[in-house]
Amino acid sequence: MRGILCCCWIIAVMMMPARAQRDQQSSLHFLQNQKAFTHYKAAYRIPADSMAKWTLQERINFDYINQLQPAWVGYDSIQYSDIPLPNGHFVWVRAVAESLHAWLDVRTGLSFNNIANGDQRLLTVYNLQGEVPAQMQASLQGKKLKWSAQSAGFVLPKRKKDMDDRLLIISTATDTLISWLSYEPPYRYHYQKPLRQWPVIKQVLNTGRKISRIFSGDTYYNSNKSRRQLYRGFVLFNKPLYKPADTLKFKAWITDRKGNPVHSTQTVSIQYYYKKSSKKIELGQLEPTVPGSYHMSWPLPDSLPMDVQYELYLQGPKTYNKLNSSFKTEEYQLPDISSFSVSTLQNWWLRKDSLRISLEAKDASGILLPDGSVELLLTRKTLQHFYPDSLFVPDTLWRTKIALLTDGPTQVYIPAYALPEANIETQLFAQLRNSSNELKEQQLTLTHYARQQRIVIERSSDSLHIRFETDGVPTVATARIESMEDWYNLDTVVQLPLSMRIHPMANDYDVTVLDALGKKVVSENYDLSKMRTTPAISNTSKGDTVSFVISNPTGMPVWLAVTKNKGRIQRMMLRQTTYSWQQHARKGDRYLVQVNYWEGDQERLLTERLQLQYNLLQVTPNIAPTAQPGAADTLTVKVTDYKGKPVAHANLTAVANNTQLQQHFRYPDMPVRIRLKRYKKVVQPGEFDNSEIAFKTDTVATRFAQILHQLHGDTMFYYQRLMDTGAIRIVRSPLNNAYPEASIYAIEKGKPAAIYVTHINNLPVHMWWQNAIQANSNIVYPGYSKISLRTWNKLIEIDSVYMQPYQKHDVFIQLDSAAWHPHVRITPMPDTLTHAEKTQLQRYFIQIENDRNSSGAWLWNYSLQAKLSYANGTYIAGPFMTFDSITIYNSSTNLHTKFPFESNYRYRISQHLVRLEKTDLLPGKIKLRNQSMPWRLGDTTWHYDLPLAEKKVADTRRNFSNYLYQSYSTDRRHGSLHLQYKTDSSIRFTILIKAGQYNTAMVFNGQPNIIHQLDTGYYQLVLVDKHDFGFNTAPFYIHPAGANALRIHATAFTATNAAAYEIYAAQHRREFEKWQQQSTKQEESTTKIEEVLPGLASISGKVTDAVTGMPLAGVTVQLKNTNRTVSTGADGMYQFSNIASAQYTLVFQYVGYGTLERQHFARLYADNAVDAALHVSHSSLDEVVVVGYGSVKKEA
Repeated sequence: MRGILCCCWIIAVMMMPARAQRDQQSSLHFLQNQKAFTHYKAAYRIPADSMAKWTLQERINFDYINQLQPAWVGYDSIQYSDIPLPNGHFVWVRAVAESLHAWLDVRTGLSFNNIANGDQRLLTVYNLQGEVPAQMQASLQGKKLKWSAQSAGFVLPKRKKDMDDRLLIISTATDTLISWLSYEPPYRYHYQKPLRQWPVIKQVLNTGRKISRIFSGDTYYNSNKSRRQLYRGFVLFNKPLYKPADTLKFKAWITDRKGNPVHSTQTVSIQYYYKKSSKKIELGQLEPTVPGSYHMSWPLPDSLPMDVQYELYLQGPKTYNKLNSSFKTEEYQLPDISSFSVSTLQNWWLRKDSLRISLEAKDASGILLPDGSVELLLTRKTLQHFYPDSLFVPDTLWRTKIALLTDGPTQVYIPAYALPEANIETQLFAQLRNSSNELKEQQLTLTHYARQQRIVIERSSDSLHIRFETDGVPTVATARIESMEDWYNLDTVVQLPLSMRIHPMANDYDVTVLDALGKKVVSENYDLSKMRTTPAISNTSKGDTVSFVISNPTGMPVWLAVTKNKGRIQRMMLRQTTYSWQQHARKGDRYLVQVNYWEGDQERLLTERLQLQYNLLQVTPNIAPTAQPGAADTLTVKVTDYKGKPVAHANLTAVANNTQLQQHFRYPDMPVRIRLKRYKKVVQPGEFDNSEIAFKTDTVATRFAQILHQLHGDTMFYYQRLMDTGAIRIVRSPLNNAYPEASIYAIEKGKPAAIYVTHINNLPVHMWWQNAIQANSNIVYPGYSKISLRTWNKLIEIDSVYMQPYQKHDVFIQLDSAAWHPHVRITPMPDTLTHAEKTQLQRYFIQIENDRNSSGAWLWNYSLQAKLSYANGTYIAGPFMTFDSITIYNSSTNLHTKFPFESNYRYRISQHLVRLEKTDLLPGKIKLRNQSMPWRLGDTTWHYDLPLAEKKVADTRRNFSNYLYQSYSTDRRHGSLHLQYKTDSSIRFTILIKAGQYNTAMVFNGQPNIIHQLDTGYYQLVLVDKHDFGFNTAPFYIHPAGANALRIHATAFTATNAAAYEIYAAQHRREFEKWQQQSTKQEESTTKIEEVLPGLASISGKVTDAVTGMPLAGVTVQLKNTNRTVSTGADGMYQFSNIASAQYTLVFQYVGYGTLERQHFARLYADNAVDAALHVSHSSLDEVVVVGYGSVKKEA
């Protein structure tokens, strides 16, 4: 009997019309895609005083907004910053979950920043053109700011103890800006020694360290004497590199730590490391020629090894009086070719133009090379884009050989139209050889454009000139210019060409050329921080006058402050490109120059200290710029003091070196110590940082019906349920399962209320603390059910909720009005779980230890599926009945077994399943809170994929991926294929077939762009779309040593290429379609029945549920004892046509419902309507249960 009923059930399901199944899926899909937010947002314009008031109060008056009409309503997917609105103050509102989410937005053409000017902090304001607006007013927290005409800004107040964020309002005749200013504490430059560096404090702090060094036997420790009395100076050699038999000559200048020349005799020695040992050679004693100056010459002996680094030491009378330097020996030979350069005017060129290449080579004397020849080779590096449908691009694009000229640079031209019609990144190799066969190489990366569209941005002092070029010809175009900074925002559409002034606070500009549809054609970013020439301070002090020059090439606004000793003597704002300042000074005067300016979104500070440099000498050399080899030359040097008076007896040192040994040059640091009196500290005024008026606030959405209506929320299912005042509302969606399912939701005060425990027919089906991934839906018996909800302080019980077969029931309960419903009973409860409630939950929910072995495991039985995935604490899943058979699968541990569920126990998953000791499911006191809970609408128990099927799919895909042909380079014996696709179809896989070699065809997932290592010959491509239809290209030839470019215009996809499908089936479908085939076959009834006589009569009607009146889809309607059977459609309608006029018995059958028979006489030309209302029956459902992967018998 059970087998017959199971077979009947399967037949009934298979006979359901495809249309009904599509309607069921779309209905569930509709609920699953109901978002907890509207798809719209609205902008409301408000007065500036309301914006300021709400900002200070950090509260938005939704009652006021509810009375306004929106200035803009549109899709929420549009970024609000991209929406064009006029200048003004706006409130943006959108519905998020159960709340209205609002934030403020200021649209203004004004921008501002703050800048230091000496000890003041100024607020500067600009309009969109980068100019200072006229007739401005500014207030900070209601207090008016003072305007400084000299500095062109408002003077900000100095910091006070209680100063925090302040509201800034700047208003002009046509615009108002509102923003926050937050104060940042000042920073100080400390020039004086910290307290720990004072001699007495330092001696006390270092006492412990000194004692520990003495007792530890540190041989290098000698108090601070060794550090105080080290030599200072330099050693200068006559050559940067020495060869065998050269004479080592050097001059040393030695002073003590105070800069005074020494008079003592120095011991000269050299040390080197050779063959894993260190050696030392003493060269003798050396007396100073004049105090501090030492000279020595020493022929290098043949015994010294070559290619060794030597250290030269000058040792004084004490061991810590030491000065050292290094030199190197090497058997080198200077080449005839000193330099070789290859250059072009730019690193790209157009196909219609020729490319000029400049070549120049010089010998060791700096004279043009007389016997040089260069071979040039241009090769393909990357094929970026090609324009013909078929094109061959060889690896070697162009080559030539040319002798260098002796009277100037040599010019070589790559002719126009010499390269293929493609955009190619190329590599230019240049090889230079002379008559001695010396070789030098250079290479350049150049880009060849067959066609080019580009944006050209050029800069003058304070402006940008922007134009759009097509193949080098200026073209009129529409462009979008953007600049988004912390203090300045620009987003505008303009016509090119355009000249625009650079905004002082802009850091970069993004320029995008748009086509007629507003789509991007080409874009360019111009970074001002890299291209900007920043201001600089030059110290031009001379004699007894201190002076400086500020160079400001771009004319950006800079703020200058000059301090003399402790007093401020000048403060101003400059825009000049050059500014000079000077003043007569005395020896004790100290000057501090501070220049502040903005570079993009960063404030920069330049400082320069000025003081008479009376202790420095001025050296002016005079020598001819060039000299012929072997000719004598004279160097004249003039030495003066700071007032320009000549100085006698100055110690001078000069040395000349060969530029070919430039890498070996070592110029020592001069032991000059400039001691200028410094300010003990320089205090910069504290900064103000800006932040937008963008605080966010929420309120209950359902309180403001007008706003929700303007956001189209009243048309959305989610908000319709929140605004519904009915006590109980049931939304039914079709299922492909006779057993109904139910999900329960609660609403309180217009918000989704948290349900901690849900009971159906006195059994817990869901609880707040279960953390396994499982459906928010439960299988129930058809008919009337009892539902109980446990909220934070109530128990709501609802009787007689009708559950219809083949339907998913989303039950919404309005807690505010449920108390007056006749079938609802509400019982007050404590805000903690009672002992009885915890005991009941303990019986139905399983506990599994949370570790790496349990993560990813699946649990399921005939009515529930759950996955354990990354939860906090012990995994909790359910509900299960005691001794229910549960299947568990875990791919990480290869565990796949069944076990009977026993309540109150905790389980562990490893290589096998282990039942541990009894453990409380919810130990301790469980506090319940009044909070919201997100909804999962349209969820069903059959929504999740099965783990075993997933594993099989992954395995088959992994096996097939090994077959894919992959290679990433091509040698010269083979060719590469570069593909471009012009098709609207989605390519599922691509097959490359060589003519006559179908067994070695290459299969690619998707559409490859480059295929390497192809043999020479004819090929054909087959593209297969997602519908398994194919497109065949015409045969094409692959050339070696180059890129073979092919553009595919796939238009008509048809299943005509049998050979391609044979290849694909052998490698792909054999692996993938096995698991797609259904494992069970349906048995068809072979009962012989009588034939129905044809005629002109007909019978039709509608089949509904007897309780809800909803139409039933898929009901089998049969004319008893005949072969005529039909099924109802999605609307529950059926019809028998072309039957004879006679007495018929109609049999209505549907799994989950009782069988109904109705008799009717079919009359000609009459309305033969036979409607049926079916009642729920549990007799068939008690025998079979349909799970997500087949039909099984229900076990006792």
